[in-house]
Amino acid sequence: MKIRYIFYIIGGTFMIWLAFDVLKSKLSSRDRKANYIVGLTMGLTNPFQITWWITSGLFMIQEFGLLIVPGFFGGIIIWITLFPFIVNRYGKGLSNIIRVISFIILIAFGIYILLKGFFLISHL
Repeated sequence: MKIRYIFYIIGGTFMIWLAFDVLKSKLSSRDRKANYIVGLTMGLTNPFQITWWITSGLFMIQEFGLLIVPGFFGGIIIWITLFPFIVNRYGKGLSNIIRVISFIILIAFGIYILLKGFFLISHL
């Protein structure tokens, strides 16, 4: 059995667990600025984020060339400014909607990855 297929099962299960964890989460009691600084710090020092750039990020640059970098970072800049602005502006009213949409996306991808793993393992 190929070991990477087991990672499908582990990853899918983890995403499903995250989906339910997101569904149970509550808004932070810290002020907006503190929340943003904590989130930014966690994002910049996250080992998964650093690993992604070393692996997938370099692969993306190799595959699409250096011209992808400005567009990709432009999208990131829009995301990290527009999304927090919308959440801060309309956060109280949107928090349940954001939580449910995040749950649906995570559960869908988790189930997909889990089923793909079981399918790959069953066809060895």
